Amino acid sequence: MIKIHVYELKIGMFISELDIPWEASPFLLQGFDIKTPADIKAVQDVCDYVMIDPVRQKLIHGGISKKTNKHFCMPLSNQQRRMSKPVR
Repeated sequence: MIKIHVYELKIGMFISELDIPWEASPFLLQGFDIKTPADIKAVQDVCDYVMIDPVRQKLIHGGISKKTNKHFCMPLSNQQRRMSKPVR
C-alpha cells in the first residue's frame, strides 16, 4: 500500500483505504477503482490522503508504467499545494 495525496490520484488507481472511516464516507464499497474524473473529485471532496494498492491498479491511463511495472505519481503543482493547505 502506498499513501498519496488525493491530488495525485489518477484514473486506473485502486483506492484501498481512506483517511476517514469508510462508514463516514459516501462510498458504498471499501476499496474501488478510480474510473472517471468524477471519482477523483468525489474522493478529493472528503479526503486529504488515501492508500492505493499498486497490485490492484489497472494497466491503463497511467496508473502503472507498462515498461517498468512501477506505479508513478505526478508531483503536486504549486496551485495544488496551496489548495491542500488548511486556511486559517
